[in-house]
Amino acid sequence: MGSLKRVGAAAETPVAALTVLALGFVLALAALSVEVAAKHTGGWDRPVHAWFVGHRYGAVTGLMETLTWLGSTAVLVPLLLAVGGYLVWSRRSWSTPLFVWAAFAGAVILGETGKVIFGRARPPAADMITRAGGYAFPSGHSVQAMTGWGLLAVLAAGSGTLRRRTRLALAGACAVVIVLVGTSRLYLGVHWLSDVIGGFLLGAAWLSLLFAFRTGRGRLGPPPPRTIVLVEGDDVAQDDDVWEDTDTS
Repeated sequence: MGSLKRVGAAAETPVAALTVLALGFVLALAALSVEVAAKHTGGWDRPVHAWFVGHRYGAVTGLMETLTWLGSTAVLVPLLLAVGGYLVWSRRSWSTPLFVWAAFAGAVILGETGKVIFGRARPPAADMITRAGGYAFPSGHSVQAMTGWGLLAVLAAGSGTLRRRTRLALAGACAVVIVLVGTSRLYLGVHWLSDVIGGFLLGAAWLSLLFAFRTGRGRLGPPPPRTIVLVEGDDVAQDDDVWEDTDTS
């Protein structure tokens, strides 16, 4: 009798992995938040801030002032609306665009809520190249960059119309943009290092939770139709998921 392999069970692996990943990000963010609330991050926030203030150069400054916009809502909202519109036009479906827009909107709300909860002051205004108001933790640009460009990286990596090398290049470019946005906030003197790390952790935790839910969302609906796949042999099994007969004898 052939051995049966349950194909549908493989879908559980990504959900579990994403859930564990999200939990890790949440715990790391919680630990950092406790340190920030207790004002224990000055030992590494201040030296990093001082290093960036002491290593500013004209050409680099102009570049950083431009790059920091890549984490702003002024850039990301139109970009994600355009990408979502293209997906609606090309796929004739609203599912993915709505997911992308809701994910980004949620990230903005979470970031702003965190700022109000912690009420952390920004670095001294005298050290800022670009004026910034409001509270510091977590960095809103970092949250938005991680979420917005992270979503675009996943869309690029999962594209069925692009070559593998192109998909990887686009996803890698999105990752580089995320890092550069965080670095620009430090260089411009508008955030502490812990603000940027907190923003990245919040964005990463949010995305991981959303993708875990989206990957396993089929379990919330009606059971899928019963399907039988036979590879070889005459042993037949039937269940709510797809089964595969792997008899090699």
